[in-house]
Amino acid sequence: MNPLTEKTLKTSEIPEVEEALFIWFKQQRNRNAPISGDILKQNLIFYHEITKKTDFRASHGWFQNFKKRHGVRYMQMSGEKVSANESEIQEFIGKLDAKIIELGLDPEQIYNADETGMNWRQLSTKTFVTEEEKKFLEENYKKNEYL
Repeated sequence: MNPLTEKTLKTSEIPEVEEALFIWFKQQRNRNAPISGDILKQNLIFYHEITKKTDFRASHGWFQNFKKRHGVRYMQMSGEKVSANESEIQEFIGKLDAKIIELGLDPEQIYNADETGMNWRQLSTKTFVTEEEKKFLEENYKKNEYL
């Protein structure tokens, strides 16, 4: 052991609050909700409900230690590919092809209008994720060549 290079991670002074916040964080990520640092730091309802106090301020240092304690990382999401369901995509393609034939459309009449530049209040493409979620997403992106 080298005391000059080893560091000890300090435990939380409010473990019940951090545990509640981390559970909430995982629930939001299960819904694919993007979570920023500001959202996590401003979510003080757990502190108020558990301690019945209003004196807690989520400092930068507290937030850095929270991320370390819970293995939370910041990563770039790849937009729609994260939540794409392959079977639903194939079903949609079949329905679209049938509609094109039904209406007698030419390929020139078909275009993609999802990137219209209407990005006002656009959700962030970056989010905090757990270490396990990050590894899972990276492995699946590489497997499906999404990166």
